[in-house]
Amino acid sequence: MGRPRTPASLTRRYGRLVAKLGIDTALKELQHYSATELLTAGVDLRTVAGQLGHGNGTTTLRHYAAWVRSADPAAASTIGGRMPTLHPPCWPLPDSGPGRAVVHRGAGPGHRPRRQPH
Repeated sequence: MGRPRTPASLTRRYGRLVAKLGIDTALKELQHYSATELLTAGVDLRTVAGQLGHGNGTTTLRHYAAWVRSADPAAASTIGGRMPTLHPPCWPLPDSGPGRAVVHRGAGPGHRPRRQPH
């Protein structure tokens, strides 16, 4: 193995490589690409922050908040899929008529009758 590389030498080598390939990009853009791909793939913020060399998730969140927000629908779907399915009530519900709701008190399972005043 050769000697350790300095960040500046890696940046220069990357610049020469992409210029040779005809790609208009900078090394910093790889970091942004990596972060956005990891976040949209569902990797947690703390892990992405560590990969980027950020001390904590605050810096990562400040720069990549839009991609974290874009994962919100997937998170909602995941939690929704893990919740138990509610079954319809087993007692008959009277017709409340169009546009009217009926509130049933004491008609369902687990109902505890109220104490009547003496």
